[in-house]
Amino acid sequence: MTTSSLGLSHQDAMIRQFYTLAARARTPYWPGVLVSVVALVMLIIFYQVVSQGVQASELRLQTAAAHERANQRCKALGGRSARDDCFEQIKGGAMDSTEPLL
Repeated sequence: MTTSSLGLSHQDAMIRQFYTLAARARTPYWPGVLVSVVALVMLIIFYQVVSQGVQASELRLQTAAAHERANQRCKALGGRSARDDCFEQIKGGAMDSTEPLL
């Protein structure tokens, strides 16, 4: 029977080493992995929300610009009744249709 420097047999040293490795394997790595995955998911969701906000803002700016162009066209018309009819078309939702105002 062989003994180590601590007076333990080789089998006892192997058992001790196994339990040391088993204790290290039980070290809680999963909470860190879970936190990392949750952080990544939250970052992806944040990106989606910001992207949708940017798209909504761009659409709002395009709509405002189209409305302003329609107002300028109406203001440029010669007769008062033609201008009034043009403004009524804008107020009535003609901006939503594909037909031009003029």
